[in-house]
Amino acid sequence: MVKIKYLMGILIGSFGLLYMLFGSAAFAKDDEPQNALITYGVGITHLVVAAGLLLSSYIEHRKTSVKKKEEVFQYFVKSKLGEIPLFQFAELTDLTVEKAQHFLEEKSSTVMSYTQINQLGELTYCFSSQKVEG
Repeated sequence: MVKIKYLMGILIGSFGLLYMLFGSAAFAKDDEPQNALITYGVGITHLVVAAGLLLSSYIEHRKTSVKKKEEVFQYFVKSKLGEIPLFQFAELTDLTVEKAQHFLEEKSSTVMSYTQINQLGELTYCFSSQKVEG
């Protein structure tokens, strides 16, 4: 649904810009200013709707991203004995390594955890299921 809203927003925004262009052409001809005002009105309406769709798409994308991070985190904690390889977490959540590391660092402040580096140099966060008190 996010991609559909995003694509519809771009398409409707393009039509809005096209209507604005037609309005400018109508003003340049000086035929009837009323026609230019109508096309400007339609163009502005299209641009407002497009902005609403793009904003809605962005907000929905952010919500699903946060939900996905939490689901992947809970999966690793429950089924992998709390061991979360940084690169694998970043890949599964479609985040950059830096953003994934920032998320895991935030989580490590609320849940007892430690980090370890294996022979290949991969960073792994190890979480327990107990919450930190304080």
